[in-house]
Amino acid sequence: MSDRKVTIIVAIIGLAGTIAAAIIGAVWGKSNVTVVAPVGGKSIVLNDEDIKNMANENEQLINKISKYKDEIENLLNEINQIDNSKLIEQNAELSVQRCHPVEYELEGINFQKSIVQYPLLLYKLSSFDVLVEIIIKEKQYAVGLQPMLYVCFPVTKLQADSDPLIGRCAKEKEKAYLILDESHKEFVLQTFKIFALLSQAHKNDVISIINLILQQ
Repeated sequence: MSDRKVTIIVAIIGLAGTIAAAIIGAVWGKSNVTVVAPVGGKSIVLNDEDIKNMANENEQLINKISKYKDEIENLLNEINQIDNSKLIEQNAELSVQRCHPVEYELEGINFQKSIVQYPLLLYKLSSFDVLVEIIIKEKQYAVGLQPMLYVCFPVTKLQADSDPLIGRCAKEKEKAYLILDESHKEFVLQTFKIFALLSQAHKNDVISIINLILQQ
């Protein structure tokens, strides 16, 4: 192909399209490449510099994955060895508790009052000021219970586009970012393992994601 400006219309919806574009640009090694990718219902135009940056980031990601491949594989082995009967969804000790209802009168109306207790598991990472919470509650759109995982971090960990968030009101549609790097490796690996403990479906999803990472 000539070195003329090449326009690639990527027919893959979402982020996969931009990733594919970066790979194509890197493989061809072309300059002046433009990619038009449909993302979220909009056409996103990426110029040559954008594509090269994405290709470089992709290469850096692959290098980092290679660097920590042994630890990722160890995590995968640990998750595969988890006894499914020990998963939180199957754990009878972590079931929702309801006490026997008692009479309760309010404004002349006789109610039956009961107390419902939801199990809550907390995990504090020693190397990162973040708390992982798991609460077991009723499913919103189905019958039964489900464990839900929340990652709680102080607002001081967020990086805003402009002024620090502390001591002021957030602006309309303002965004802030939680920046993770290699120093947060323990947090990422432990959160993956905790997520796999929630249920059989969560465990299968984590295994699939890790296998996909290792294929990079």
